[in-house]
Amino acid sequence: MPGAGVEPALPCGKRLLRPLCLPFHHPGSLWDGIRNFSRMAEEMGPNPPRCALRWVALLALGLVAGCAKRASRKSENFEVRLLRADDLFARRADSLGALDSAIERYLGALAEEPRRRDVLARLARAYTLRSYGYPETGPRGFVIAREYGLACLKLQRSFTQRLATTGGVIDRRALGVLGPEDATCLVWTAEAWARWLHARGAAGAGIDLARLATLTSRGSQLARGMLTIQAQATEGLALGLGARAPGALPEGSLEAADASLTAALERAPARLTTRVDRAELVGLVTRPEVALQTLREIAAAVLDADYPDLLEDRRAQVRAFELLRSIAEDAD
Repeated sequence: MPGAGVEPALPCGKRLLRPLCLPFHHPGSLWDGIRNFSRMAEEMGPNPPRCALRWVALLALGLVAGCAKRASRKSENFEVRLLRADDLFARRADSLGALDSAIERYLGALAEEPRRRDVLARLARAYTLRSYGYPETGPRGFVIAREYGLACLKLQRSFTQRLATTGGVIDRRALGVLGPEDATCLVWTAEAWARWLHARGAAGAGIDLARLATLTSRGSQLARGMLTIQAQATEGLALGLGARAPGALPEGSLEAADASLTAALERAPARLTTRVDRAELVGLVTRPEVALQTLREIAAAVLDADYPDLLEDRRAQVRAFELLRSIAEDAD
């Protein structure tokens, strides 16, 4: 009766099949099979029979196929774990714990694949929204988010080389080497930086504001699809903050901020954070009555519990309450 596996065509095939067949069915014994084969090759001398050469080829094919299959399975498992982390991130409004669980999984993914742009971008976004949506955690998340965003941009070798010549200063030439593949990291780096400046106060941050405006401008140029909305909103935020600081940005920055925020709202009119940013940074300066009405509407709005950006909407609503209260106190 034929044994398990392929019945060898030549007599010496049985001798070769015995030590080689087992490892493919039992991967744990693979190295034993290879050692056995090496010992047999030495015994055969410099002129092994043709069947031996055939089995060498089969062994090589088996090893390559096995390694490729394992690599494919590992990649598939990685992507599945990343999607599960994304599911947790989507439930970030449920609790800080849900968001932190997503971040923990993103960090685990980064430990496995430290050069994955999409993982670094996810961390930049998650830490930004952690500090924005849960302000009780403090502004530290914005700093961490910016660091992950910059780490992502530094995967672009030309960008890193340019920073080496400028002492780490991000100038237009450094940003000019970035491409569309860097857009997500660039936009969330800028958003984290802008939110940090907004949280601590933009006064006295003229140099930061000028550099930030350069970042956000490039982000808007590179962004595609839905990312364009975030890029325009971030650029409007940066320009609006700059307009508050005398001399930080050129004349016309307030008008440019209004244009960027308006463009973002035309694409996503339901985003309350962008509406509050526009009312606070532009409207209260140029059209205070309209801005106050906008803030009242947001403060009184009933939020959609199924809206993907519920966490950010809740924070925007609190900001609207705080702005109205501050204006009322100043009036008294």
